[in-house]
Parts: sequence; C-alpha cells; structure tokens
Amino acid sequence: MTTPRLVLENEGGRSLPLANPTTIGREEGNTLVVRDVGVSARHAIFRREGETWVIEDLGSTNGTWLNRVKLHGCALLREGDLIQMGAQRMRLTGLQPLAEPRPLGTSCSRCGGEVPSRATFCPACGLRLTTTRDRRALHAALVVIGVLALLLSLALGWILRDRSAGRSSMPHQPRPHPQIVDDGAQRQEA
Repeated sequence: MTTPRLVLENEGGRSLPLANPTTIGREEGNTLVVRDVGVSARHAIFRREGETWVIEDLGSTNGTWLNRVKLHGCALLREGDLIQMGAQRMRLTGLQPLAEPRPLGTSCSRCGGEVPSRATFCPACGLRLTTTRDRRALHAALVVIGVLALLLSLALGWILRDRSAGRSSMPHQPRPHPQIVDDGAQRQEA
C-alpha cells in the first residue's frame, strides 16, 4: 500500500507524506505549520480510520473546504480531493479508491447522527435538512414579500390619508370654475 501524500499547490507542488495523524495549523507543534492568517492555530487534522483517511476541521475560524464545500465535522477522503484552508490549497494523492460513496461528514442538528451528502432528511431522526440553496431561496422570498408588504402599506396609507382629508382617492379631476362676471359691462348698461 502506498503512503498518501498531501500536495501543496501554493508551494509549487511540494508534497508531504501523510502521517497518522497529521495536524495542520499556524502554530508550532502541528505536523504541518502553515504561515497564513486565514489558517487557525490548530486548524484541521488528517487521520486514518481502518482502510480510509478522514479530515476533520478542529473548530477553525475560517473553516476547512473540501472540494469547494465547507466541511462540518469529519469527511472521508478520496484520491484527488482538493482541500483549502485560508489561501492554502492542497490536493491528496496516493489514496486507495473507496467502494462506497462518502458522506460529507455533516451531522444532524437534532440527533447528531451522520448525514450523507445528498440526503434531504436525517436517516436517524427524519429531520428535514436545509441546504445553502434552500436558505438563499427562502431569503429571496422573504425579501420579495417584505417589499410587497411595504408597497401595499404605502398605498393604503395614501388612500386613508386622502379619505380622512375629504378627498377622493381617484385621479384628480378639475373642479368647474365659477363664472366670472365682468362688473364693468354691467355698469355700462346701467
């Protein structure tokens, strides 16, 4: 079995063998020390579990990204996976292929159970899971509803103001002008 390697893409492709465990962070004492302000002091850990390797974010401030998806908890790793911490990009090589699809390592907010990457509901407790896309769609819908409510309240305010002032809310119609009588013409007749 070959030793998996971590290829540091920001450092010209330099690669390091993965030890079990491999910690990454900004402070001394980590297996791999990364001088990047976007990387936490103890950012993430790689470790072997049986025949597979996993990565776990250690509560970093800016997060760990696996294949452009923010990592929550642990995730199984595959050949060619792209990991990003701060501005540092790393790629994994030398991993054995997995027979089964991997979960993203997310956990259910209600029961804490592991949730597969494409799950809509938690398999343990049945909680409906929301995705970033779901939250964005909900946010957009709430913004539209808020704007419509604001416009409706403004229109109703104008109508009520006009009625309380004794004016009609209908478009302005000119009032007939009183007849102007020329007093000079009446004086001449007299």
